[in-house]
Amino acid sequence: MAALMHAYAGNTGKWRQALSMLAHDRHDPAMAAWASQWEARLAAGIGRGELLAELRRAPASHVFREWTVANDSVMQDVIRSAGAEAARNYLQGQPVKFDAPDQMIHNTPFSR
Repeated sequence: MAALMHAYAGNTGKWRQALSMLAHDRHDPAMAAWASQWEARLAAGIGRGELLAELRRAPASHVFREWTVANDSVMQDVIRSAGAEAARNYLQGQPVKFDAPDQMIHNTPFSR
């Protein structure tokens, strides 16, 4: 709906960017179809009355999903990748000593 509000306000760059992003969403095909349809309609030059009608329409629950719920798996991938990158950076900074395997493990013994 924010993309349509930008269109209504005349912010062409913002509605194009928002609808383009939504149209390429592989995780929500219904939203992508809706965004593609509106992207084409706005590019063709529809009237403000048609925009208002869509804005006044109650969003259908099967079309719109909460971003945080719809992209939960994406955020989990981001978190996992950040952890892997941090581990990779740590390991790349460690010296490799194949002749002294006891020095390769930098575990500190527990002290009580």
